[in-house]
Formats: sequence, structure tokens, C-alpha cells
Amino acid sequence: MGGLPVVASAISSFAGGTFAALIGPLPALIMSGFFIVIGSAIIMAGGDATFLNVVGLGPFFGPHISWAAGLAALAYAGRRGFLHGQQITIPLIKFKRIDQIAIGGLFGLAGYFINLGLATLLGNHGNSLACTVFIVCIAARLIFGRTGPFGKPEGPKKTLPCTQTLALNILIGLVFGFLNGYVALLTGQAVLGFGIALAALIFLQAGADDCPILHNVALIAATSALATQNLYIAAVFGAITILLEEVLHNLFINDGDTFIDTWATSIAIMSFFVALL
Repeated sequence: MGGLPVVASAISSFAGGTFAALIGPLPALIMSGFFIVIGSAIIMAGGDATFLNVVGLGPFFGPHISWAAGLAALAYAGRRGFLHGQQITIPLIKFKRIDQIAIGGLFGLAGYFINLGLATLLGNHGNSLACTVFIVCIAARLIFGRTGPFGKPEGPKKTLPCTQTLALNILIGLVFGFLNGYVALLTGQAVLGFGIALAALIFLQAGADDCPILHNVALIAATSALATQNLYIAAVFGAITILLEEVLHNLFINDGDTFIDTWATSIAIMSFFVALL
């Protein structure tokens, strides 16, 4: 009996990874957002966290399993020449290749075990799910990509935030950080705003290329607000997070041939600072 939950969770994670590859990485992440919102609503209504932990954050649609595995399968398909390795909106069922779907399953399984180890190692001192997403993305880049972890820029490597949008990003981070801190303090739910921001990516999937991606700001602001009971700290952490993500985006995505989730990476980094609060 003791080994059954791990075995069942591992097999379910393989299945979750294959499903993410079938429907595409971004659709899988969007579904995670909807189910995180539903799971948070269940908890606020007096239920337990089973739905949230199994569906929204677990083997079915947990980002460390579903989203990360979908990105790895996408990187593999890109290496094989079927598409560009950063086309996150495309479901791989389009190509009807069992090898692409199997890669999703294998990385879903890897995501489960990596997170299991990190959760034990980090405890409450970091976000193991976000760290797992980053590790899986880097592994996929190293295995399937051709540009190396930081890409191959045609000119000088640009890493600093764009000065044209610096003030706007700070404003967005402050405002959205304050809002999510406020919601977290009222509801007691750290991932509610995170789920809403993920679900909002349905507009990106629908073709709104300039749709803001702010789930990292939502999560860090909410967790910092709950840790300190201070909305101004949530706002500041939100602004820092959005600027950090832009640096990471310039570092990992702009010149690369696979998709590295710099939003999850910013969560992974900022979660260590939140833990200090």
C-alpha cells in the first residue's frame, strides 16, 4: 500500500505529460489556470484541497508536469523540423507522431520525480514546482536545442529590461502586485490570482499576441502578502518580479530555439526571497 500512491502518481504524470503534448503546451497551461481557480473556490467554500492538488497542481495539469512536458515535446518536435521550438500554441497531435507524444510522457514523469525531490529538499524555502519547470526546460534545450542555454545572438547579447517599457512594467508590477496581494489577504488563497492570470492566457492562445503574461507577478505578490500581511510589500515584489522576468526573457528566450519558461524561473528565484519574509 505504501508504494501505491507514488506508482499511481508517476503513471498519472506520464499520462499528464502525453496529454499536454497532444493538446499543446499553452492550452495545457490555460487548463491548469481554470482548474486552479476551481480548486481555490472549492477550498473557500469549505472543501478540501484534493481537487486543487490533483488536477490543478498535480499529475493532470500541474505546470511542472503538464506545461513543462508539453514544452519538452515541443522542443523535440522543433529539433525534428516539424515547427519552431517556441510555437507553444500548437497541439502536437497535428503531426500524429507517437515519438513526440511519448517525449511528453517521459518529461511528465521526470517532472514528477524532480518536483518530489525538490519539495523534500526545499520544504517551505522555495517553490519546487517553478524550479522543476525551469530544470525541465533547460534539460529540453540542452538535449533537443541547437543554440545552447542562452541562445546564439546575432549581435551583442541584450539582457537588461527595455528602457522604453521600463516605467510601464514597473507600474503594471506595482498595480497588479497590490491587487493580487489584496485578493490573497481577503481570501487566504495564495494561488487564486495565479490561476486567474493563467486562465487569461486563453486570449494569447486565441491570437492576441500582446496579451500580458502576469501569473508570476500574481503568485509572488500573493505569497509575499500572506507572509507579511503587507500590501505594499506585495506591490514592490510584483514590480521586481516583472522586471526580473524581462531580464530572464532576454537571457533565455530571445536568441534560443526552444521555449524556456522565464515566468516560472522568476517565480523560482523570487520564492526564495519570499521565504526570507
